[in-house]
Amino acid sequence: MGYALFLGVLKCFYPLVSKESLEGLRYIYENGSVNPDQMYILNGKPLLYFIHVFMTEAAGYGFMAVFALTVSAKVGNVFVLLSTPVLFYYGWITFCDVAYLPGIFRWYWIMTNGGVIRMTIGEPTRSLLGILGYFGGLDILLGLVFYWMIRRESHG
Repeated sequence: MGYALFLGVLKCFYPLVSKESLEGLRYIYENGSVNPDQMYILNGKPLLYFIHVFMTEAAGYGFMAVFALTVSAKVGNVFVLLSTPVLFYYGWITFCDVAYLPGIFRWYWIMTNGGVIRMTIGEPTRSLLGILGYFGGLDILLGLVFYWMIRRESHG
């Protein structure tokens, strides 16, 4: 909602994509590779690009919220609870770099730019559905862990 409001107000005064950015994107397209979502900008559909980017980020942030909920089953200190998603984010980046994990385990990369899912599935709508399914599966997994932890606490 915040992104939509921001873009709505911004569009009243400025173009969504500046001429310089569009020329730079065309240059990258001609000389290299462009993210499949960025093709929406080149085709004159910048709103679809922003919708895809914002939905990808929202799915990742939803995963972080479910992680905080899962941790809340064991952690009683509010400050520690609020800092666990940040610690988990940076700790997971470090763990993936040290352990040389493949791209599918790097959810932070998928959250920011689509990562391995967007690179594997070239079509933007299908890749967005793949990203939403990926984070939905992680949310379900953490939800089951949360349920198991709460149920175990209630049964002693």
